Amino acid sequence: MDRAVVIAVVAMMGLVFVMYVYEPADISDPLFCNSDSDCVPAQDCHPTSCIGLGSKTVSDGVFCTTECAPDTMDCGQGSCACVSNRCEVNWRE
Repeated sequence: MDRAVVIAVVAMMGLVFVMYVYEPADISDPLFCNSDSDCVPAQDCHPTSCIGLGSKTVSDGVFCTTECAPDTMDCGQGSCACVSNRCEVNWRE
């Protein structure tokens, strides 16, 4: 077999492998992120989950209590982090 043909076949096999194995990030996913700074609490009061900054809706006139509600990110119990391109809560122990 001609060397150029072998190189072309190997390159095509590599391309097919990448197309089937590699899944590009879905930037339309509301949890998509590239870094921790892309993630914010999903709820305005006593947040329990995180969402991508671009997907957060603006809430006007929301008043929250100042209590440290259990199982929320209140009072430093957790924070938002980007893990494998998805916003998640990083719970404190």
